[in-house]
Amino acid sequence: RTGYERLKGRAYGGRVAIFGESVWHCVPDASSLTSLSERWTTCTWLGKAYKSDEHIVGIGNEVKLARSVRRKEPKKRWNRKAVEKLLATPWQPRLEVTTPAQRAPRYITKGVIEKYQPTKECPGCIGLSDRHTDTCRARFNRIFEQEAKNDGEAAAAEASVDAAAAANREE
Repeated sequence: RTGYERLKGRAYGGRVAIFGESVWHCVPDASSLTSLSERWTTCTWLGKAYKSDEHIVGIGNEVKLARSVRRKEPKKRWNRKAVEKLLATPWQPRLEVTTPAQRAPRYITKGVIEKYQPTKECPGCIGLSDRHTDTCRARFNRIFEQEAKNDGEAAAAEASVDAAAAANREE
């Protein structure tokens, strides 16, 4: 059973697409368009908003909510270039092309505190408060950045090993 079924006691009846799928979304103010203007625009499907049940779609450097979405025929559903060009994220819906993309915010959880030890004199780390000090937050942000850097290096090394293995198979 899905989380929705456990929560609501029934299957979800809304329409969904697959994350990253190329779909059409309806331009919301079609009344201002001329009769020959396109009312549907190609975009990348990112998900659904929980409270409003609207579709979350990405178009270049912007993320929008759309009430109406149409799926494309199976052969035209995937557009790698459109996904790679997508700069915005749901937590940063509009980006200028020069703005660097940001990662989703990381939370300082009990597991993270246990793994990296609590920060001295931080009430959030020892359970006296649900807020961490600025010093503590800065420390954990440095740890998260180092983890991301290490993950990127590991992924690059793994990709080069995979490429070498593929080249050996071709020979």
